[in-house]
Amino acid sequence: MCRNLTLEGKILTVKTYGLSQLIYNLQCYEIKSKDILEVERLIFKFIWCKDWGKSRWVERIKRKVLKAEFSEGGLKAPDIDCLNKALKLRQFIRTNKANHPINYILKNQDNDEVIKQEYNRIVEFDPIVRNAQSTINHLSDNLKEEVKRSEVLGSSSTIVINMMGFIDIQIFLRRRGELLLDCLFQPIKAMGIETLGELLEEIEHTMDVNKLALLRQIEKRFPTEITEAAKNYSSELNEKVGISHIYLGNDKFVSIEDIQVSQIQTLLKHILSKIETPD
Repeated sequence: MCRNLTLEGKILTVKTYGLSQLIYNLQCYEIKSKDILEVERLIFKFIWCKDWGKSRWVERIKRKVLKAEFSEGGLKAPDIDCLNKALKLRQFIRTNKANHPINYILKNQDNDEVIKQEYNRIVEFDPIVRNAQSTINHLSDNLKEEVKRSEVLGSSSTIVINMMGFIDIQIFLRRRGELLLDCLFQPIKAMGIETLGELLEEIEHTMDVNKLALLRQIEKRFPTEITEAAKNYSSELNEKVGISHIYLGNDKFVSIEDIQVSQIQTLLKHILSKIETPD
């Protein structure tokens, strides 16, 4: 602290010598919210405080600004909460196809061979799985919001069409508290209709008036932009997919197998409103 480093120098020092001591633990263990706040407090004390013995200091630039990308006027300061979530999601993805005991735990929690797009039942007993499932929900919701905002994303991207078509209706309804519709959906599910794409195909072909009315009622719970994208999905031409890709913004997708921790962390900073662009 006596070297009068620049802000960039201090942030680089934190990442190199500070966070490197935490990364292994964050991948394997649960870290409590109060500990995340304490670590972040120490980081910004180092960045701004001239004397480590002081208990009070002035932060002259908002943390949300410092955490932003260089292109957004920030200095890419670390966000421990996002780093924790990103590392645990990467571990979750890595173990999904690994011959590891955690994989058997996942398969016993209503999981099939793919990582789901969203989870209504969050595993409580394992911090890796719990954090990863919650993070996947954030990423999935972000993609849906982008489809709603964009005029072309839902019609031009095969990835979006497949993922919107394969939205699990039951999970979608339960996550949004649509308990009555969830009950009404059970007979439909018993007929083999589980995804939004299959529901839309059934609407086109069914001749049963009562069944059609119920299908239409469920369809209305989905935003128009999402159903329009899902209409281009064909269960005969496409295999069932979970969250096969993650949307990075600006029409860019990356395979979930190839996503990097830094990309997840940057994306979460935006989704969770952890950054702010300066005027």
